[in-house]
Amino acid sequence: YDCVAAAEGCDFRDCPHYASTTSGRECVRCGLEEVRMAHDSTARPLLEAHHLSYGGRGGDGSGDGDEPSHEITVALCRWCHTKVHKSFARIDDDAAPDVEAIAEREGRRTKELDELGFQTARDRAGDE
Repeated sequence: YDCVAAAEGCDFRDCPHYASTTSGRECVRCGLEEVRMAHDSTARPLLEAHHLSYGGRGGDGSGDGDEPSHEITVALCRWCHTKVHKSFARIDDDAAPDVEAIAEREGRRTKELDELGFQTARDRAGDE
């Protein structure tokens, strides 16, 4: 697998081989589920798109081995994405979510549950 988006100046959406994108609901490596914070525009997503290209045959069918034949994207959590780019980790490794990833996800779920809780105007104002 070769992540073409990692190259400088790469605009993968303009690539003629760009074919498939992920739903982005969970990390394909460790299974961490995305929890989006709808009212916090500054919150960094838990999942990121990792771009894979498959080479060897050429995208135009010419058989040129350097040109990718197609590209797909998969969802990886921030922690797995870093491991894939900065180490020998692979997207098909059998991995468990990092402790930091679980803590971040659970923190977001706690905020979600807090927002769902009903609180009367009297309780919010502190009037007795």
